Amino acid sequence: VSFLIISLIIVYASLITEMPSFLLEIISAFICILFLALSENHIKNTATSLKLKTEDQEHAYNLLLQEYKKQYKLERAYHRKTKRFTRLREIAKDLSSSLVPEKINKLVVSDVTRIIENGDIYFIWEVGEDMQTLALKAMESPEGVLSPESISSDEFNLWMMRHRQPLIVTDAAKDYRFDTAEF
Repeated sequence: VSFLIISLIIVYASLITEMPSFLLEIISAFICILFLALSENHIKNTATSLKLKTEDQEHAYNLLLQEYKKQYKLERAYHRKTKRFTRLREIAKDLSSSLVPEKINKLVVSDVTRIIENGDIYFIWEVGEDMQTLALKAMESPEGVLSPESISSDEFNLWMMRHRQPLIVTDAAKDYRFDTAEF
């Protein structure tokens, strides 16, 4: 459109002036080249501006995505903790409803099985009056309640009784506290 307007202006100028036509053609060509250069520069500036806007939008998107992931992790952690505290409150309520030791032991083992989900078998042992023996009072696995008659105390249980500390064993064959020949 602009090129057409420039051409009409040059034709009009040639009609009202006495300039030679070749000079008008040179001026016309110069104006067209100038106009094309300005148009090309405008296109480059627009493209650069769009590229910068795109980069800004990608950066903003990445920041929002990181914030979303962070909030999602926090929300999941909050729900897990809330679930655990709710379960612990239910355990306290269950324990306060009975004073029979056998029932309390079964409740504790059952609840621990649901709270600590990574175990294979869960036990409650009672230390004997001689402080050297253990008696199995309750046990459960994620598959269900097991028969306590077939279980006897082992080296791990005795270690906890003697040291009165929790025991975490990641690899029994490599643990320095126990005889590795049995594993």
